Amino acid sequence: LLRQKEGFLSVHPAGNNVFASQFERVLPASSVADLYPLNYSGKTDENGFYIGRDKYGTNILVDFDKRTEDKTNSNILILGNSGQGKSYLMKLLLCNQREAGKSVLVLDPEHEYEDLCSNLGGTYIDMMSGEFMINPLEPKAWGDGDRVDSYSPEAFRKVTRLSQHISYLKDFFRAYKDFSDAEVDTIEIMLMKLYARFGIDDFTDFSTQKNEDYPMMSDLYDLVEKEFYAFDKSKKQLYTEEILQNICLGLHSMCKGAESKYFNGHTNIKDGEFICFGVKGLMDTNKRLKDTLLFNILSYMSNQLLGRGNTVAAVDELYLFLTNMTAIEYIRNGMKRVRKKESSFILASQNIEDFLLPEIKEFTKPLFSIPSHHFLFNPGNISPTAFIDTLQLEESEYSLIKYPERGTCLYRCGNERYLLQVIAPSFKASLFGSAGGR
Repeated sequence: LLRQKEGFLSVHPAGNNVFASQFERVLPASSVADLYPLNYSGKTDENGFYIGRDKYGTNILVDFDKRTEDKTNSNILILGNSGQGKSYLMKLLLCNQREAGKSVLVLDPEHEYEDLCSNLGGTYIDMMSGEFMINPLEPKAWGDGDRVDSYSPEAFRKVTRLSQHISYLKDFFRAYKDFSDAEVDTIEIMLMKLYARFGIDDFTDFSTQKNEDYPMMSDLYDLVEKEFYAFDKSKKQLYTEEILQNICLGLHSMCKGAESKYFNGHTNIKDGEFICFGVKGLMDTNKRLKDTLLFNILSYMSNQLLGRGNTVAAVDELYLFLTNMTAIEYIRNGMKRVRKKESSFILASQNIEDFLLPEIKEFTKPLFSIPSHHFLFNPGNISPTAFIDTLQLEESEYSLIKYPERGTCLYRCGNERYLLQVIAPSFKASLFGSAGGR
């Protein structure tokens, strides 16, 4: 009755399956899959580039330009504590973007990208040397013609390139000196007169203009100085003699004096496929000069991202620039509209608590929410609650990066999640150089 003999023969190594015809049943593959016998995780985009492996799966190949319902832009955010591998990942991504045919612009505050720039045939620009120049008065592209919200800087809300750029210059001069509203409005009047003298107006075809066709800062100073010396007190004027005097005093160093080597000249940076702005020395200068030079570099980046298109702008150690909230606004608004020109931003930073200070939190929150691609390394000694709330993480996601593991990060792209081990092929890693990110 109990079939002990048959049972013994079925389990004996030398026996056979006596019960096969009576008890065996076919198990569908779908039922086997429900048991999760194999755990696979990987990502292979059709035109993707290799960035590493999933710790519990296989290769991850990403095409950052691929658009889906949950990935609406190509912007990238890299966050993590010092020494976790942020710069290494940044260099790998820049190599991949260059390989994809995109132009690359890098803002390098720690002198980490000179070797990579040189090895990829790029141009490394030391902004403190005065050898290379970005003319602040050369009108740049600041918008794509779309309607924008009322909270955007004025430069993004204007229609024509000239009006956009003059609005930008008002912020530019405010960053340099504490000009009053009346003085800034007077500078705007002077700028309109100056551009008119050079035959530039709202209807100018800027695609036909050369760098030498635009006025320089010394031209602006000469005009304001001439207006000051020729001021007629007997006639009614929109501005006073004192306002003109204050403008001359405020702009003298930038236009004619010690700091003119950074601002007074025609743009002499040739359009290259890889341009790196070295601003390490800039970090040690006075705040006014640092903020103004940063503005000038951002204007050049904006022109390439929105004018030329198919360009990637990378900003490393973003926390160093948090003293200039207006510049952060420009970066934020640039991130919103570069996607239509097949361009993107890559932002990398540590010390996320610097972004959460009460006075700047509202400005920096969009920097975390706009990018579709997040690479999150171990954040270091920071409140887990603040980190989770700021980046909208799940507790289970944070637990993956709770403890430091160099080269390993949580990669979020849309609704997808991967525990990424960053791996650069040897032929690319050899391009990175020895200054950080190695």
